[in-house]
Amino acid sequence: MSTEENKAIIRRWVEECYNKGNLAVADELIAPNYVNRSAPLGQAPGLEGEKQYAAMICNSSALSRQWGKAGSNRSNLSVI
Repeated sequence: MSTEENKAIIRRWVEECYNKGNLAVADELIAPNYVNRSAPLGQAPGLEGEKQYAAMICNSSALSRQWGKAGSNRSNLSVI
């Protein structure tokens, strides 16, 4: 499969599942024996887990924002 074909699949997944809430497309785009080895705690590792995750993303009340902070420690670390 070419890079462009892979990109088209990902674009379709995002558009259909996340933007439109069409979880049925997961059955077409994800292999039935797929295993997500980095699934979040509590999420099933396979196809059903990906559907659950997509459904959560589509539910606006479940969305969160990821952020971070940076800084410098100017004191002795042994006091922590």
